[in-house]
Amino acid sequence: MYQSITEEAWGLVHSVATQCSPEHGLGTMSPAAYDTAWVAMTEKKDKNGKYRPLFPEAYDYLKETQAEDGSWAAETSDADGIINTLAALLALKKQERQFELARADNERRCRAAEESLHRMLEGWDLESTDRVGMEVLVPNLLRLLEAEGINFDFPCRKPLMKLNKAKLARLGPVLTSPVQTTLIHTLEAFVGTLDFDKVKQHKMPNGSMLASPSSTAAYLMNSSTWDDEAEAYLRMVYEKQFSMGHRGGFPSAYPSTIFEITWVLETLLESGFDKEDFLLADVRKLTLLLESNIRSHRGIVGWAPGCLPDADDTAKTISVLRMLGFNEKVEPMLKAFEADASFITYRGERNASTSANCNILLCLLRDPEPAKYTQSIVKCVNFLAKSWMSNNGPDKWHTSVQYPMMLIAQAFMLFLKRWGKKELDLEAVPARLVHQDVPRTLLDILSRTMRLQNADGSWESKREVTAYAILTLAPLLGLPWVDFLKPEGIACMYRGKAYLENNRNQWKNAEKLWIEKTVYSSSNLSQAYCLAASKIVVSTSIMPQKIADLFPSQMNKKISKMSGFFANVLPFSQAPKWKLQLSLVQSAQYAAALRGSRYNIFPTIEKANDEKYQEYIPFTWIGCRDFLSTAIPAETLWEMMLVSMFNFQVDAYMETVVWDQFHNRLPKLKAFIRALCSGTPEKRKRTDDHDAGQSPKKVHASNDTVIGTVNGTADSSRASITNGHANGESIQTNGLVNSNASGVPEEASSGSENGTSDDESKRKHGKRDSVMGDSNPPSPMREKSSNCKRNSGVVLEEANGFKRPLAPAQRLIEDLEKGIASAPGTDDGEIEGVLTKFVNYALQHPKVLQSPPSLRTWLAHELETFLLAHITHMEDCANMSESSDVSSGAVTWARPRTTFFKWVRTTSADHTSAPYSFVFYLCLIGEKGQHVFSNVRERYALEDASRHLATMCRQYNDFGSVVRDQEEKNLNSVNFPEFVIGSANTGTEEAREVVEARKKDLLAVAEYERRCLSRVLGELEESLDPAVMEKLKLLIQVTDLYGHIYVARDIGIRRVEESKRSF
Repeated sequence: MYQSITEEAWGLVHSVATQCSPEHGLGTMSPAAYDTAWVAMTEKKDKNGKYRPLFPEAYDYLKETQAEDGSWAAETSDADGIINTLAALLALKKQERQFELARADNERRCRAAEESLHRMLEGWDLESTDRVGMEVLVPNLLRLLEAEGINFDFPCRKPLMKLNKAKLARLGPVLTSPVQTTLIHTLEAFVGTLDFDKVKQHKMPNGSMLASPSSTAAYLMNSSTWDDEAEAYLRMVYEKQFSMGHRGGFPSAYPSTIFEITWVLETLLESGFDKEDFLLADVRKLTLLLESNIRSHRGIVGWAPGCLPDADDTAKTISVLRMLGFNEKVEPMLKAFEADASFITYRGERNASTSANCNILLCLLRDPEPAKYTQSIVKCVNFLAKSWMSNNGPDKWHTSVQYPMMLIAQAFMLFLKRWGKKELDLEAVPARLVHQDVPRTLLDILSRTMRLQNADGSWESKREVTAYAILTLAPLLGLPWVDFLKPEGIACMYRGKAYLENNRNQWKNAEKLWIEKTVYSSSNLSQAYCLAASKIVVSTSIMPQKIADLFPSQMNKKISKMSGFFANVLPFSQAPKWKLQLSLVQSAQYAAALRGSRYNIFPTIEKANDEKYQEYIPFTWIGCRDFLSTAIPAETLWEMMLVSMFNFQVDAYMETVVWDQFHNRLPKLKAFIRALCSGTPEKRKRTDDHDAGQSPKKVHASNDTVIGTVNGTADSSRASITNGHANGESIQTNGLVNSNASGVPEEASSGSENGTSDDESKRKHGKRDSVMGDSNPPSPMREKSSNCKRNSGVVLEEANGFKRPLAPAQRLIEDLEKGIASAPGTDDGEIEGVLTKFVNYALQHPKVLQSPPSLRTWLAHELETFLLAHITHMEDCANMSESSDVSSGAVTWARPRTTFFKWVRTTSADHTSAPYSFVFYLCLIGEKGQHVFSNVRERYALEDASRHLATMCRQYNDFGSVVRDQEEKNLNSVNFPEFVIGSANTGTEEAREVVEARKKDLLAVAEYERRCLSRVLGELEESLDPAVMEKLKLLIQVTDLYGHIYVARDIGIRRVEESKRSF
């Protein structure tokens, strides 16, 4: 046992140097059932002329490692279980056929393996599988098993075979050419279709086929002549594995000399160890090996001497040599692996790797003159930020997302430092990268890492992953924007370090985390990461002022105010303060991006004076995601933030601009909305002088503006949405109208209530206040005021300290009394163009277009109903003003057109935007072209849940706005006569007492809706896909948050006012 981590690090480096023999190299990859199966099938004639297994111990290994359910190594993923079990089953069937003594035992094992494969293949998600050669390995195993009489039919078989056919068609004569490719590493995928005598030229000096035991075994058993060098390679690997305690097992690759040397040294040196901590002779030996290999391959290297060069190992080698005092050029690496939008690991790679781009970025940033490579640096940063935004960082070479999170944190921190010290070409660095993308990604990784720590101090209950997390936190806690977090962050690190120390005797017993053909572990890498995590500390060096200035002091004050409010609102009142503050800091980055997108659809409404909702919308999503620890891409959250903002804006636009223009021509407006949402709007007959193609007058962004700039990408499909048929011409809707699989009629109705007018929707007006102290908080699912001046100049009322417009109904009544009426046709084209862009944003969104037709039809129906609900609300407000009773001291709608139950479940709920946003969210979280539900029961329950959610949202909102709605003659739930039932009505009650009694009843009804919602969710949880259910809970939590905000606001108005005076 070593006395200190420095001594143990010394021992690790000495062991690595000692194991590096010039002839056989180094490798500590764990055995794989897949490769072992191929070696087991390799046979050689004995002296009697009979074929015998070359390594009978390989069969023993397979039988010893078969799981109780019949599979092999399926604990990490279905993909691993499938490929390992297919190969092992093939090997056992071959042994069963040839050796009678093994038949009885093998028959039982093969039956169990088949049953296990049927289960795994049935649920296999091919779309999300990104493994080396999977599209060629699995199909060939299936064909070979069919020759043994075993057939598998499963949902993704046809797509898999189609992918396989396309892959093989592209290969051509590449295998038989003299050019080394990654396919040489997987020759076993071509057994039965390849003349193996034509690939002998690819054999490496050590006798292997690109350092792969399975590929070498396939070559050896299928060549017309026996290859003694290939056999010698396999025997060498067998002996190496035997010496490590893996008798009969074979890894996916051997040797992995350069890979293990560079990963060990870079990890130790980056964490605070110095080269002086190691034996000088060991450092010299390893340095010489790396230097000679990179020079012999003209500046690029592979994972072992003589292997195909790759970007990962090349970048690591250059970085390590630089840390040891040698300066290697990066130009050969850039020339070999730079692509249009990222760097590739190998030539011909299908999907770029996060970890490879991180390692290249770190390599370039460590150059003495990084400014020369600013363009390539920016390319890496762009790719990594976009990748994180879209998929939260999984990497094709590793099973744990914490590994790429660690690398992104290290690389982005170094990028910020170089930028802050002006060591890059600043003119070539987009402002968006340093002001939005990089800070947002770093804060997201910091938050996620801290949230995911287990109670015992570990991450994922794995030693090596715990080490990654500690190595992630150490640099991030040096950010000047998170000083409030340092005490908890450092405590988090030390809990992790304590976990590692308590398991120190297991550091060499590595967990399977790394991906080759299958998942593997490496004792050298495990020990290196655990040592590095134990060594590293949070840096105390001062960050450049430019980095601190990315979060100005006024932003900190704003976050402090918001934190004070939300600390008393469920669910955040139950969360630690640091979690709330970190969520608010993250939200600030999205708020800035949201402000930049606010004119993408809607024009400015003259003198709109309250856009604080843009600050709150991001927090509702980020805060709830963090509270629930929901695994959801940041891109999905961003899209929902945009939808929330557009819902605010459409409310304001409908109740001011649209109402002013169409209040005496509502049938025309309704007809346009129906046609627009059905995808068949008629071309307008223009009645004004405007050009049909003219842009809306006050849109503060061109029609080419891309909706959503948070990742800084120009989405051409989204650009076409914003161009969006501004004169109302026909829209291609990809089956929106004709499909009725969801049960919606082909001509979607507008949400009528049991035979009443299909226009019965409601417009709520009047509550967009902020929790910052001067106003009340908004709801992105339902905006209840516009705070915007009418273009026609109607006088504004004073409300809660700022100007507020008259309610639409009140304004109409006054206009009619004064004889004011808008001229028909004025600015119709502009309004129709704006509404068209709004509808197109939802219906023509790329994720919506990828959704099943029935889901798109459902969305179109809900969107139409939502827009029509605004019109009906304005009519309801006018009707209530003419037939209201105030004898009790509170407004009662004397002759409502329907019951409260019907109104709140349909018109009122529709107007919240919750139903259409609910369906839009389902489109975002669904896999490409796939339903998020599997049968009509789930579909029915989802719509039921959306209705209960929208109704509850409306009732909580009304609870917090009774007084204001009464002042503004705005229809509220408590205005219905049902709320008079059971009241004493002695005539002595004060108006305030009546209102409070009604509010109490309303809250009770809202809680009834909550119980209904909970019951539906309980049923959905039993059948819905767990990943979908997890994301659905996030949407419900976000919506529910607004209910708690309205309750807290109403109860604490006096306290809010007092706190406001204290600032």
